Amino acid sequence: MADDSQSKSAASQPKIFADRSGVPALIANHIIEKIGEGVWKPGDKLPTERQLAAEMGVSRPSLREALRALEILGLLRMRQGSGVFVSTLGSEDMLIPLHLFISLEPGSVDALFEARIALESQVVALAAAKITDAQLAQLHETVIEPPESEKDIARFIDADLAFHRLITDVADSVFLGRMIKSIEYLGQASRQITGFVPGVMQQSAIDHRQILDGLAARDPAKARDAMTRHLLNVREAYREQLDPDA
Repeated sequence: MADDSQSKSAASQPKIFADRSGVPALIANHIIEKIGEGVWKPGDKLPTERQLAAEMGVSRPSLREALRALEILGLLRMRQGSGVFVSTLGSEDMLIPLHLFISLEPGSVDALFEARIALESQVVALAAAKITDAQLAQLHETVIEPPESEKDIARFIDADLAFHRLITDVADSVFLGRMIKSIEYLGQASRQITGFVPGVMQQSAIDHRQILDGLAARDPAKARDAMTRHLLNVREAYREQLDPDA
């Protein structure tokens, strides 16, 4: 369906049907990759069923099943007599998982990091003033070595999530905690994207130790600066991955 000359970035695109097998799932992921690469943009009309089936080397019934699934999720819109179109990716009426919305919507990762920096830098400063030795020991356990292969990335992401959640728990701020909770799923989803950016995990391991140093010193300013640098580092690595010549 997709040859080796296609953009390598597609290999790291989140797979919405990654846990399913069968031809329709493969077709759906192929269409998602095309949209993610910008081959088909919001509002664009897809080729006809006959053309798509021939291009992908699949049967039309399998293609229709994939198209229906993507329409239900909100990624595609079928207009009777007109064809199949890429949706405008408005978040209001989409059932599509948030990690895919993040990967396709321009600027959404930047906006997420702006929110995380504003909230988490303040939360870690509060945590530095409250943290106990027992809580510090718990945080140390979540700081693990970066993965050596892609198959270990999930374990590192889990540890990264645990690290940030523990800091929020230590801060013990009801309102800030709720605000962070409200974007936690987005943060988790964004890690599925940034986790595959070269060097991010290695830098994150270094950054986490610097955040720990600020917490261990019970120094709010030091902890806040370390958290801000950490999130900026991840954001910049993601930007460079998107546009290496920028």
